[in-house]
Amino acid sequence: TATGYSADEVLGRNCRFLQGPGTSTKQVDAIRRALAHNATVRVSLLNYRKTGESFMNNFLLTPLRSRSTGHVAFFLGIQNCPEALVQDRRKRLRGSGADWIDDDDDDDDQGDDQAHQGNDDGHHR
Repeated sequence: TATGYSADEVLGRNCRFLQGPGTSTKQVDAIRRALAHNATVRVSLLNYRKTGESFMNNFLLTPLRSRSTGHVAFFLGIQNCPEALVQDRRKRLRGSGADWIDDDDDDDDQGDDQAHQGNDDGHHR
């Protein structure tokens, strides 16, 4: 999985456990405000994998209203991790024999990930 956690480790849990030292409190507060005001919010959060490695997580939260009363009955939360989506598409294309067209060589993927996720001494923020 994108987070490194198994389904058993995450099902039924609030996604708050993915937050860490670099997670924006402003973005988290925007989610809290949306919940308090039954509003829709879309944020990008810096979250953390089980290994401690950081990743971007796009999150959409929107209220679902009862048809009969118009009151909020549920909230729908949708998360996606752009890096994981790209990696998954590359894997699927490799298996199909199709080509992935971008500016990066597949051989450089690991180096690019390290450049985006760590600082010069290899530690993640």
